[in-house]
Amino acid sequence: MFRKVDFFLLVSAAFFICPVPAQNLAQQVSPAHTVRAAGLAESVSSSPVGVESLWYNPAGLAAPLPERDVRWSVLVNGDGYFQPEYLFPVLDGISGSGNTAGTVLLNAKKLITSSGFGGSGVTAIAYTGRNWGAALTASASLFLQGSPFPLGTEGYLLVSVGIPAGFAFVLYENEDCQLASGIVFQPELIFFRTVTGSDVDAIVGGTETPGGLLSNVLDSPYTGMPVHTGFLFTVYDKLVPGGQLRFSAVIQDLFGDAFVPGKTMIPVSRQTAVHTGVSGFIPFCLGPVKFSLLPSVEFHNINRVVTGSLSVWNSFRCGIEFSVGKFLSVCGGLTSGYPCFSAEVVLFHFSLGCSWQTIETGRYIGDNPLSVFRISAMYTW
Repeated sequence: MFRKVDFFLLVSAAFFICPVPAQNLAQQVSPAHTVRAAGLAESVSSSPVGVESLWYNPAGLAAPLPERDVRWSVLVNGDGYFQPEYLFPVLDGISGSGNTAGTVLLNAKKLITSSGFGGSGVTAIAYTGRNWGAALTASASLFLQGSPFPLGTEGYLLVSVGIPAGFAFVLYENEDCQLASGIVFQPELIFFRTVTGSDVDAIVGGTETPGGLLSNVLDSPYTGMPVHTGFLFTVYDKLVPGGQLRFSAVIQDLFGDAFVPGKTMIPVSRQTAVHTGVSGFIPFCLGPVKFSLLPSVEFHNINRVVTGSLSVWNSFRCGIEFSVGKFLSVCGGLTSGYPCFSAEVVLFHFSLGCSWQTIETGRYIGDNPLSVFRISAMYTW
């Protein structure tokens, strides 16, 4: 569903359960930024909509996407990260026990010792206009995992603040095609602190407070300047009249790890990643109702595929979006072989959506799959 989101307010409360080691979670877990991107398996660098351009391809700020309009938006997301085989038996145990406090704590302990437990919240305000866009983002995350609990606990508390800003320009354009390029800068502060069993013991025993942990985090900031750049080539009136064929190339983290040197521990390791993709926009009508299809295919981290550190299948993304006017959008795809989907309904100024995506956080398929369920509500005016 094509729509241009020019002012974007995001409030995201995330709950996640994950078997990934705590020290690596911040750099390994990278779910989609939007419901639409999740349903398309993040194969959106050739068709970013609105603020997606700041995350997936800044050249999209200059792209001639259909039905571009200007609007203010308020979006609320709720995420759940988990492996179903760990979460569902625990939920069954809680629901079948009368939900007593002792049972809840026991099952929470099982989650932490087996697969991990944590939560995060994200806020963002963004403006994306014609050829440029900017945002203000803030997030906080806590993750705990380890056995025995609490003494064997390892985890982290991470707070970040960023101001991504990008612009795009048209390199070449005629009546048949357009070539656009863009770049986005993401200056950010990251506050990071490891959390150990001793910290958890202190909180449980009342000698430490979560606020105390947070104040310690804010004493040790890291700074960074990730830079992404991208290209988007659009061919008009292909496939069907009014249709488009798009080709994209994106370099994320152009300068790799951009954090201030001299730190003993860098909380998020950034590696240069090259993505490339192709998509097609196919509009059609049945009576007075307008429909559209958008199939897309992408390969992520192809530079790592070339060096042999990532398999081609792990790099593969594909998806298709089916839209009914501006009222309904349904997406489905494959993320490295794992199925994903999303659906979004729009009524007047309000939209409600959900998505399910599974991403591989390990080295090979089936190593450490992580499922992400998201519910999203947006109000625009």
